[in-house]
Amino acid sequence: MTAGGSAVPRTVYTVSSFTGEARQLLESSYPELWIEGEITNLSSPASGHSYFSLADDKARVRCALFRQRKLRCAVGPRNGLRVLLRARVSLYEARGDFQLIVDYMEDAGEGALRRAVDELKRRLDAEGLFDSDRKRPLPALARRVGVISSATGAALRDILVTLSRAAPWLPVVIYPATVQGDGAPAALVAALDRATARSECDVLVVARGGGSLEDLMAFNDETVVRAVAACPIPVISGVGHETDVSLVDFAADERAATPTAAAQRIAAAGERLADAVDGIRRRLSHSAENTLFRAAQGVDRLAGRIRHPIERIRHQLSRVDHARARLLARAAARLSGTEGDVQKLSIRLAAASPARTVTSRRGDVERFESRLVSLARADALARTRRLDALARHLEALSPHHTLSRGYAILVDAGTGAVINRVGRARDGQVLEGRLVDGTLSLTVGKRREE
Repeated sequence: MTAGGSAVPRTVYTVSSFTGEARQLLESSYPELWIEGEITNLSSPASGHSYFSLADDKARVRCALFRQRKLRCAVGPRNGLRVLLRARVSLYEARGDFQLIVDYMEDAGEGALRRAVDELKRRLDAEGLFDSDRKRPLPALARRVGVISSATGAALRDILVTLSRAAPWLPVVIYPATVQGDGAPAALVAALDRATARSECDVLVVARGGGSLEDLMAFNDETVVRAVAACPIPVISGVGHETDVSLVDFAADERAATPTAAAQRIAAAGERLADAVDGIRRRLSHSAENTLFRAAQGVDRLAGRIRHPIERIRHQLSRVDHARARLLARAAARLSGTEGDVQKLSIRLAAASPARTVTSRRGDVERFESRLVSLARADALARTRRLDALARHLEALSPHHTLSRGYAILVDAGTGAVINRVGRARDGQVLEGRLVDGTLSLTVGKRREE
């Protein structure tokens, strides 16, 4: 028997162990939940955290919203505000207080919108409108980008500033459209139709700045979502801030966290191309440097094989000296041998000398010489007499002898032809009359034949 008469053994908890088990049980049973109510008893200490109660007409529960989570919420906490919370259940063990740790908070009026958007998302997703296999890749390098946004909005300005800095070479076509209000869905669909009809861009950016769920409802409109999904031009969505998610984000071919991020995504292709070109340039430069280095090494090797002209001349002179020495040696050897031959021949020549024969024949030569002189003189005298006779006869026949007797020879002054008949001369012809001591220039005046 146990104390008090009960047969059941006691399990005794400490306060901390009980609250710890209770906390674990609550957190495991409710890992995350959505809950709607009105904020009361708001407290915001210097730490930046917020503590409040969430109440309805029958109950209330304590809530804690920590500073880092507060930045992600669509609205800030204030007393009397009806909100929709995403939270997890916990227990503050130090006081045993049951509480909700808030992860996200939005205006409760947006709750109905959110549920409608979620329902539309499930329906369109079931149709396959958001399937990844129907999404088209963005062009590797766009030639022209189209922007569908408000012509006066900050989103368009952010996109233009980013592209002008990161891709100044890229043309931008603006298709202005209302991005908020009742007429926004029709304006967005019309802008998409214009971009499709004109077909002048490689990629489209659908963008607007951040706002509440109600502000972004145009991008959750079914007609806009279907138009984005059906657009034949690749579409990037850049709607709202990083935490804002619209159905257009799911239908687009690619989602960017912000309008600026969408512009950066487009410019990144150009930057990658520039990086690739720069890489090719570096590789070409490195290859050229290697080629020049190898060529320089080859030149150095060839230079080592090339002799200086003076060195080559010295080498040739050395060869000449060696050849001269060999030639002199051979000449001396041959001369020595020739001298021996000459001595032998001299001895033989002396033995066979005709001097004795010449002495014995000298008298015969003198007699023959005397007779030859006599005969030559007689022959010369006879020839002289004959020559004199011929000269006298030739002188008698010489034209000069004839001219000395008073005759003259007429010749044409131009041709030198002899004029020995009257018929060979013509009136006015210039003639030369050759006399024994000179010539006369004559002109034919009249002719008379006999």
